Order: sequence, then structure tokens, then C-alpha cells
Amino acid sequence: MANQENRTCDVLNQKLIIESGSEVVGYAGKTAYIMESRTEDNVLYNQSLHEGSGLSRQYAGKTLQVECGFQNKDEEISYRMITHHGSYAVNADKGAILLKADNICLEGNNVTIKAKNTINIGNLDRTTDQINLNARKIQVSRNNGNLGDFLKISDKYKAFASSFVNNKLGSIGASALGGGGLKGLAKTAATAYAGPAGGLAVDALL
Repeated sequence: MANQENRTCDVLNQKLIIESGSEVVGYAGKTAYIMESRTEDNVLYNQSLHEGSGLSRQYAGKTLQVECGFQNKDEEISYRMITHHGSYAVNADKGAILLKADNICLEGNNVTIKAKNTINIGNLDRTTDQINLNARKIQVSRNNGNLGDFLKISDKYKAFASSFVNNKLGSIGASALGGGGLKGLAKTAATAYAGPAGGLAVDALL
């Protein structure tokens, strides 16, 4: 049997127990202290400190809500979390992480956004007013997608980059299409066969 000489247990009432010095080893390790409460419908809340690991644990069987800052001004920081060493991890394995504020800033030496399926930037109903990209270098993947097609850097444009038709018009291929689309190609052909007047006629028609 574990040594329980240093154990103290205060049962304040049927719903609140404070225990310290227990030698019983639980899931989180031996407990230095635990304060535990349970409602009549068996909802459990406890907070504890554990030996060995030094884990400080707070557990709520249902919703845990923290409120602060009612007496602060709007420009003050009301809730601050500091991690002096190590990482800060937030998990919602079967739900969503929801952040809502007038302004949200993510700042770091590197910021990575990952998604298995879809990343949406802006409102889905297209009511977002403006998206700004500010950087010395902006890179866009060329693998499929209409943005890659629009910028002429998708795989299908790369595949035809070396395809040219050589005749007396000169080299007509991806570069001609990229410069002015079908209109540019038509104007090149008309100018070659009918002179400058032919090119002007294409401008007038298109």
C-alpha cells in the first residue's frame, strides 16, 4: 500500500474536495495537489499539480469559459498567454478553431498555412473589399488552376512553350498568344499579308 502519511484531504462539502500529498499515481502522475468538484448531474471539474512531470492541469468535463477585461480600456491587453520556452499548441481534433476580432495579426519569422482540402481567403460571397499581397517576391505554383492559366505559368502553357509554327510570318506560338491573345495573332497575320492597313483593320474589327 502506498505511503499516505503526508496526505491531507479536505471535504468542504459533497461537491468540493481539496486533496494534497497523495501517493496514488494516476494518468498524469502522482498528484501534489488536486481540487475537484462535481455537479449533481455528474459534470466534473478539477485542477491539479503533478509530481515528476511538473504538469499543471485544468480539466472541465463540459464547457470551460474564461472572461476578463471588463474594467480595462479597449486599447489594453486583457488576456495574455506567455510561453517562455517551447511551443504553444491548440487542438480541436473534432471541431473548429474560431478566432473573431476587429483586427487579427499573425506575426512570425515564418508563417505557414496548410490545408488538406481547401484554403479560402475572403468571403465566399465575394464581399471582401480588397486583398493585398506585399512582398519582395511572390511565387505562384504553376500546377493547374485558373490563376496559373491567367498568368501563363500553368503546366499546359509550359508544355506548349516550345511549340512553334515556322512560316513567312515568323515564329508564332506561345509567345505570340501570350502577348496579345488571339487578337495579337490575327493582327500579326493580317499585317504580314495585307501590310499595316490590314493590321489596322483587325484593330477596328476586334
